[in-house]
Amino acid sequence: MKKQLATLLAVTALGIGVLSGCGVSAASNSTGSSSDSAGAIEITNVSYDPTRELYAAYNDLFAKHWKEEKGQDVSVVQSHGGSGKQALEVANGLQADVLLAWENEAFLSLDEHPGEYEIVVPSVSILCQPTVSVVDEVVDKRGTRDVATEYLNYLYSDEAQKLEAEWYYRPSDQNILKQFEYQGQSNTISELPQDGKWIITNVDLTDISHFGGWTEASKKHFADGGLFDSIYEEKN
Repeated sequence: MKKQLATLLAVTALGIGVLSGCGVSAASNSTGSSSDSAGAIEITNVSYDPTRELYAAYNDLFAKHWKEEKGQDVSVVQSHGGSGKQALEVANGLQADVLLAWENEAFLSLDEHPGEYEIVVPSVSILCQPTVSVVDEVVDKRGTRDVATEYLNYLYSDEAQKLEAEWYYRPSDQNILKQFEYQGQSNTISELPQDGKWIITNVDLTDISHFGGWTEASKKHFADGGLFDSIYEEKN
């Protein structure tokens, strides 16, 4: 029996953290940078585990773009921290009726473990668009503001958004999204579409405003004595 993956939706690669190290504003996705005497430059992208493969491909794309634009070689050092512990537990045998996963992680599971999973895309899901940004203090110190800023801006280019879609992130550009729109009739997918068109669009997406904004949501769900604590206490 195939394991079912119900998905939460994440839109575009820009969504999985904050770049902080090369000119990125604080959080979990970070970019630090320095240049050497030969004129080459290095930046560091610190982000969440699910973006590892995407950024490896994007770094090559960006290096080519920067070389063409500025005539300078740039290398990107990647550093990733885990957010996929539960997915790994299930893959290793944890007896879970269903796994709630980020959309890109669900499709990667189908790619890496053919025949073992089926994806169930719900009619209603949560749109996740984490921030990417430049850490002013770092880029100004290292003199890397230009390359760090372009590294982020280029994520929104047509070339990068097509790459993001190929790694199972929904492009924010609707014209590009339509190029990857799923042609099947069901919201259950048991194998990767051969034509590369995987995005199911008949999903009602909601965001944090549905929960009253971050302040209200944090107070209700995650503060001491909130809903999360109540659920945790029931389980234990």
